[in-house]
Amino acid sequence: MNKNTTDFFLSNPIERFSQEGIATVVMSIQPQKQGRVQFQGTEWFASFDQDNALTSAMPDTQVKVVGRKGISLLIAPLSLATT
Repeated sequence: MNKNTTDFFLSNPIERFSQEGIATVVMSIQPQKQGRVQFQGTEWFASFDQDNALTSAMPDTQVKVVGRKGISLLIAPLSLATT
């Protein structure tokens, strides 16, 4: 692997989605801790978009997918997410 490839995988760039989606929590997501969601037919690791999120997402809860960091989705509670 060359240096540029290595830097890409280590940096975990954040990508904001132009069109947000809805996912269902499969494994609970706590503040600053990953869980899992079902999104577009696939299970993904997921964490809250805001590091200071004071909420948790329990299984079967719907959340808004707002972006991606590395191979994990970034989520927000439906009631607090902005469009």
